[in-house]
Amino acid sequence: MIDRLERLGHVARVRDEHDRRRILLRVEPAAIRLGREFFGPLIDGVLGVLDSFGPAERDTVRRFLTATHAVFASEPRP
Repeated sequence: MIDRLERLGHVARVRDEHDRRRILLRVEPAAIRLGREFFGPLIDGVLGVLDSFGPAERDTVRRFLTATHAVFASEPRP
């Protein structure tokens, strides 16, 4: 998958400056722009919904998402 992303110009492999044995992935600017173009309107919409919630509602949503995440994280995977 990384090879494919690299061939498409979305990521580049870069040596870690502190540990030359490690290879890091750098997301290329064109991929960032593409991601913003695709997901930007969705993110803006979600943030608009979030802005319509009061502090107590946000706390309830946060507690729900945190609790459900814990359930999924603790479930054994096949």
